Amino acid sequence: MSLEKFKSKKYKYGVTMRTNRLCLRILIIVLLCIACFAFSGQQELRAEGKKEHTKELFVSEAELYSSGLSYIRKEDYEKALSCFNELCKKNPRYSRTCYYIGLCNLNLKRWDGARAALNQCISIKSDDAEAYNLLGTTYCMQEQYQEAVEAFKQAVRIKPDFTKAHHNLGLAYIILGDKGLAFEEYKALKDLSKDLASDLFNKIYK
Repeated sequence: MSLEKFKSKKYKYGVTMRTNRLCLRILIIVLLCIACFAFSGQQELRAEGKKEHTKELFVSEAELYSSGLSYIRKEDYEKALSCFNELCKKNPRYSRTCYYIGLCNLNLKRWDGARAALNQCISIKSDDAEAYNLLGTTYCMQEQYQEAVEAFKQAVRIKPDFTKAHHNLGLAYIILGDKGLAFEEYKALKDLSKDLASDLFNKIYK
């Protein structure tokens, strides 16, 4: 084979090789693009699926919460408790759910359940004056008046204008025989609620 023929074949071979390499590169790029688009599509589908699942959970929780409140307004505490217990399983760190579980148990005279739920509420939200007030009421129902006083005191410390808590604290002091401290709660109530202040005053001096 002459050098010219060899060079000619070598050149053609080189062109062919370069062409093949170029085609191979293009093919690889195309395949990678397809794979990327497919992966991106799968990611988007998964993201959309998660969004839909979250949305369903949110709707479900909102429905349970709304139903629970509706049953409380109807004074059907058993059904309300069922709603809030189910909601608590889905979101155990929501303090208001624990509060309503406590409220339902209190009205159902399940003192231990009420106390446990309200303490859980307070552990999540330590400045919940309403939870402390309800906890104090629970202690009163169990005739644990000293514990009730401490709970009511926390309620008025957090919320100084909390009239019900001042009134309840005054009543607890009366039961414990401390009319002097009860009168202090009367003085606190005078500018907040004349009706509750009058009621407490009459109970102190009846």
